[in-house]
Amino acid sequence: MTDSKALVETWIQYQNLPKNLKEGDALFWAWEQLTDMCEKDPESAWNVIQEIIITDQSDKILASVGAGPFEDLMAKHGAQFISRVELCARLDKAFRRMLGTVWKNQMADDVWDRIRKMAPPSW
Repeated sequence: MTDSKALVETWIQYQNLPKNLKEGDALFWAWEQLTDMCEKDPESAWNVIQEIIITDQSDKILASVGAGPFEDLMAKHGAQFISRVELCARLDKAFRRMLGTVWKNQMADDVWDRIRKMAPPSW
């Protein structure tokens, strides 16, 4: 398995590439691995998502992580993480901003309601 630093850096690099660039094919593994983690290894996915937000707080990356792996993680494991989400939203401005990019997806209604209470307006 790839170390988390390489995963974070490659995921960010992949997100910043134009989507039609062939170079993206060599980086796609990072997207696949984080997507898989969100389903099968949620604790590791949570840690990687946190590292992505710490590493790059640009609008593009916050939107990509919020409407991507974070949303997937919360749709599948929201009850397990919602208390941590609330804590992070109180303590971290970038994390709270990211919440404005999240959609309900298949989240439980109670998890979604708690996220909406913390999130800034969608952007």
